[in-house]
Amino acid sequence: PKVLRQIASLLQDNTLPFAIRARFMAIFIASGDPSLQALYKQLIGASSAIIRQLAALGCGAMRNEKMLDNLLQLFNDEDSSVRLAAGMGVAALDTSNSNKMLLEMLEQGEENLRLVAAETLASQPPEGHKTLKDAAAATDLLTRRAAIFGLSQIREKWVVELLEKAAIEDGQWVVRNAASQALENFQVISPFVPTA
Repeated sequence: PKVLRQIASLLQDNTLPFAIRARFMAIFIASGDPSLQALYKQLIGASSAIIRQLAALGCGAMRNEKMLDNLLQLFNDEDSSVRLAAGMGVAALDTSNSNKMLLEMLEQGEENLRLVAAETLASQPPEGHKTLKDAAAATDLLTRRAAIFGLSQIREKWVVELLEKAAIEDGQWVVRNAASQALENFQVISPFVPTA
């Protein structure tokens, strides 16, 4: 407890760089201490946007559904990085309620939150993949664009066919452009993948 109190103090030290403070948050997460929920609730109300951002990420990493309401409060935060971290936190919870919120983020959130939601859904087969496939045909332009972004994370044949169709037939150039870019990325081999 004494060590964790010291780390909590350092976490709130504004003179330390973000990366160091994020590592302190990782220590909290790895500790699995039962008092963390109370700490995160306290940090969510902090005046510092960096602290609120780290608290949102910590809430998600705890994977405790009781933190969902706290994360939802941060969707109205004035700082976009805090709102984005709250979206990531909700996505990490992976419960039925948080998945409903994820779908709402995809359909109605600000653009960055939609992209987070789409990327998260891409990592949750088969339901997440089905949701993205449906969203690619939605009437809302931003929903379709986010769905294309999410689909580009899935390396399967049916996705290529869907992206090809969107690149040619979608009524909005923004969606066609996103689909074309995703198809190009499918063709490029990552320079970080080792050769045989």
